Amino acid sequence: MLKQKLQYFGHLMRRCLSAEEIFSLHGFSNITQITSSNFSVICPAVLQQLNFHPCKERLKHKTKPSLSEVWGYGFLSVTIINLASLLGLVLTPLIKKSYFPKILTYFVGLAIGTLFSNAIFQLIPEDGKKESSSCTCLKGPKLSEIGTIAWMITLSDALHNFIDGLAIGASCTLSLLQGLSTSIAILCEEFPHELGDFVILLNAGMSTRQALLFNFLSACSCYVGLAFGILVGNNFAPNIIFALAGGMFLYISLADMFPEMNDMLREKVTGRKTDFTFFMIQNAGMLTGFTAILLITLYAGEIELE
Repeated sequence: MLKQKLQYFGHLMRRCLSAEEIFSLHGFSNITQITSSNFSVICPAVLQQLNFHPCKERLKHKTKPSLSEVWGYGFLSVTIINLASLLGLVLTPLIKKSYFPKILTYFVGLAIGTLFSNAIFQLIPEDGKKESSSCTCLKGPKLSEIGTIAWMITLSDALHNFIDGLAIGASCTLSLLQGLSTSIAILCEEFPHELGDFVILLNAGMSTRQALLFNFLSACSCYVGLAFGILVGNNFAPNIIFALAGGMFLYISLADMFPEMNDMLREKVTGRKTDFTFFMIQNAGMLTGFTAILLITLYAGEIELE
């Protein structure tokens, strides 16, 4: 009987016990006040938990996703984000609608809020720690007739998306929730960004099919970045990726998209009432993005992705 009892207690000590379980194990209720006498009773159990760290493996298992989960969720996130490069086909007819500037303003504000808060709450803290003329897709003007600005936009967008993929891959290796948070920020930014690129490509002389194709091809560099991010995150310290992505997110949100949002306001506002409407839409977008990332950060320990 004594041997069985000792084996039972030994098994309990190897488990990750909460304070309530330790109290209950020694016959105390949750409202029992700690005194010098009863502390001496529960002290061995507390020391056992501190010395052998039975909760460490559970915490590690909970926060560190498996390699298949990292690749699966990362690939899914990048695929969803890359679909934003095809939004131009759907949204181009809406550009001349009177309500479209309000929708775009909201999403620009949303992008600013999510990018800024993701950099501040997630990435930077972690750092402290031959032309194919026969292809139907290329029907339109000859590539040599397309303005240089189109190729500059395509190449810079490919680099941008590569860094986005790096950030998603490295974030997923730490936790799926952080990968989700980074993906949300990038998705919110890609909506106005890819639509703007699509319009620029059209104005530079590309046909609609050509603009869609090259916009999508540049977006696919995100997959390459994802692979590099996962490999670096799993085999080396991913801090340099978080520093790079965090700085880029801050620059895009504050130095690029914020002035763009204000320029949109100056172009569209025709009176005080309209001015106030756009002001509220801007703030609603920024607060929505900021709140979403803040909530994910605050309750990361209580959210499980299975």
